[in-house]
Amino acid sequence: MIDLISLENREKEIEKYLEQSDQNFCDITLGEKFMWQDYYKTAFCIYNQTLIMRETAEDGTECFYYPIGEDCDGALLKIEEYCLEKKIPLVFTCVDDAHDDLLEKRYAYSK
Repeated sequence: MIDLISLENREKEIEKYLEQSDQNFCDITLGEKFMWQDYYKTAFCIYNQTLIMRETAEDGTECFYYPIGEDCDGALLKIEEYCLEKKIPLVFTCVDDAHDDLLEKRYAYSK
């Protein structure tokens, strides 16, 4: 299982990944992550040169961003394992159209 850690004082570790993201959401910027890290309980890990990032929604639901980096498929597998082990639903947040299409194909039978 992935070991997600708090973002507190570790923003620089994720900066290079956020900068290489092709998604155009303010949620995928270092400033947003820094400002809202406590409110959304932002946590992350780096798996195989890929950023996995999780936040907690207002209702307590754990939500993941689409991974950023070299091994998105491997990172998605780790996210799946995390959710299965914790017995929580697999939920993504702030997904653009291109990545939404990829997730829709990957989880075609999850609707």
